[in-house]
Amino acid sequence: MSDAAGEVVRSRISSWLSYCEDAIYFVTGAGLVVTAIAILVSAAGTFVSALRAGALVQDSVAILDSMLLVLMIVEILHTIRVSVLKHSLLAEPFLIVALIAGVRRVLILTVEAARFLPSQPEQFQRVLQEMALLAVFFVVLVGSMVLLRRFPPTGVDLR
Repeated sequence: MSDAAGEVVRSRISSWLSYCEDAIYFVTGAGLVVTAIAILVSAAGTFVSALRAGALVQDSVAILDSMLLVLMIVEILHTIRVSVLKHSLLAEPFLIVALIAGVRRVLILTVEAARFLPSQPEQFQRVLQEMALLAVFFVVLVGSMVLLRRFPPTGVDLR
């Protein structure tokens, strides 16, 4: 096979794989949209139920946790959209998802810490240790984001 014929075959295979990649991104994105809508509907139901029962304060953590999960899904959708449009993978959206995930974990740990404080001081100590690790995690993530903005990568074009 000549070089020209080989190039044509490689180009067709590359195009076909690119279409398959876009189709997989589309299906994944559609699944994420459906999941985000389902979580929003569930959170709205929890909000209405808590409002009727007068338990909004008790259920507020669960509602906020659901909202943060939806934000994570939206950021992942943004990453998918950028990947389809530019055929490149960016680090910053993943860092934002990690920040939101860390905030979710801190939220849950805060509730757990309040529960463990009076009866289980050793568990409370573990929660504090995890919060300290999360603080380091946040510093590293924010530092990474600052570095990415100050020194943007040249990027790898996957086309």
